[in-house]
Amino acid sequence: MSGPKDAVIAGRVIRPGETVEILLKISEFYTAQPVNIPVTVIRGAEDGPPVFLTGAIHGDELNGVEIVRNGIQGPDHTKIRGT
Repeated sequence: MSGPKDAVIAGRVIRPGETVEILLKISEFYTAQPVNIPVTVIRGAEDGPPVFLTGAIHGDELNGVEIVRNGIQGPDHTKIRGT
């Protein structure tokens, strides 16, 4: 029986049980400077489904950002399965 495999996101290896912050390049300015978005990747020690949460601020839409923040800070990362 094999365990979970490493995940590779934006060229960065994330091993089972790790939580890492990645700056994901999504574009460039006209000056060739990169445009990055911060991404937090939480890998459980065991296999399971991937979940993607995203949130942004548009005028008075603040709930999405807080929901994502709670998803990152709330759960015990040692009890998560999947990514």
